[in-house]
Amino acid sequence: MNIDDLKNDVYAQAIKKGLYDDPQSIKTLLWHIRTEAQEAQRAFYRYGDIETHYECNSRFSTDCVKNGYSCPACSHRRNEGVPQELADVIIMTLSACAHLDIDIAKAIREKMAYNEIRER
Repeated sequence: MNIDDLKNDVYAQAIKKGLYDDPQSIKTLLWHIRTEAQEAQRAFYRYGDIETHYECNSRFSTDCVKNGYSCPACSHRRNEGVPQELADVIIMTLSACAHLDIDIAKAIREKMAYNEIRER
């Protein structure tokens, strides 16, 4: 899958989930991306590693025991950590690029060309 296909897929999911039901300003989209990056930093501070962590997201810890779930495989399970938050940064960025009609592959190539001649 190339980056444009991925961009279209994440944008389609965002539309399906209602992210763009209300008008989204560029300022708001950039705020969402920044928030996801901050969540990656918080995940690192919380866990102290870059692993994926699985936690029960049930409001009542007895739900899993009562229903016979074992928490890494339960129906309330959510995965979190630095990898997931960095994935969110990319997902939100690609979604914003699709929404704003930005050719992100071209922008990346241009930025990499500039980085090649930059001192650092």
